[in-house]
Amino acid sequence: MRVLYVIAHFPQNSESYVEAEMKYVRKMGARVAVWSPVAGFGDPQDVVIYRSALDSAIANFHPDVIHVHHMTTAAYYLSRLPKNGVTTIRAHSFDWDDELAVNLANHPAVRKVFAFPHLSRRVKDVYPLEVAYDPELYYRESDKDKNSVVRLAAGLPTKRLEDFVTIGNQLFPYANFTLAMTPVIGKETVAIDEMIRLNQSMGGYVRIVTGLSRAKAAELVRRASVYLSTYDPKSHEFGMPISIAEAMATGALVVCPKNPAAEEYVGSAGRFYSSVDEAKSILLEALKFSDKERGLVADVACDRAYRFRSDVVLPRLLEEWSAICLENF
Repeated sequence: MRVLYVIAHFPQNSESYVEAEMKYVRKMGARVAVWSPVAGFGDPQDVVIYRSALDSAIANFHPDVIHVHHMTTAAYYLSRLPKNGVTTIRAHSFDWDDELAVNLANHPAVRKVFAFPHLSRRVKDVYPLEVAYDPELYYRESDKDKNSVVRLAAGLPTKRLEDFVTIGNQLFPYANFTLAMTPVIGKETVAIDEMIRLNQSMGGYVRIVTGLSRAKAAELVRRASVYLSTYDPKSHEFGMPISIAEAMATGALVVCPKNPAAEEYVGSAGRFYSSVDEAKSILLEALKFSDKERGLVADVACDRAYRFRSDVVLPRLLEEWSAICLENF
């Protein structure tokens, strides 16, 4: 099976769901190549990457399946995709639009659109597919730092990273806060520079790091006891942030903005807040947990995360690709 991924920016370390997906399907025997017109900020890759015209990549690679990440990317390149229904689309959250999902799902070039379950329920003929993380990078370790609170994020205003920086400075010295940010094409380091300035103006008590490799980012999360998620509800739909599943897989307590989609995703593995002050109260309580309480939290988190492992979620995607191959054999 030959699968051509179509991605706007690749590689991009903040989009670890893409590499987790590729790693799994390659492990299961798929031959993968990537068409991406622009390189993002990511680790070196061991897959063939085409940077020229999409038509040229298709002609050279002869894919059985074309798999596009993000509906906006699919819509932009739709006219260049084969009209024989060999394309699958993986929707996310910033790109979500009900009308666009309907149009893509009914386009002759498209076999299926996959979306997070709470979004797929809103549109007929869009199929549910949860986020999928790499269990070889994110797993439970015994030596967690009980005072460590982390956040991984792309350097974007939609992430409300100012909340993390504010909380981290206000809770010093009760906890050690680390914010790991990845630059984003088109935004470059604007948001990162803003967070550094904000942090310095508030005391500089949050450790801000940039450009971590995927392995180093995973190591950071595996050591943390708490993962503090932040999000601007005015920016776009809440999806299934991959960093939350990754954190749960390590046994970390997830502290997350309160909304129905987040509660459905995280379940009893999380605590939910509606304000910065409420988040601070939750964190202060969590930092006082006994070893036994932390162990119970980790048990619940790991149990919840299991359903989002790549080898649990992605067989459904592979089944669809296999059906495409059989029909076109």
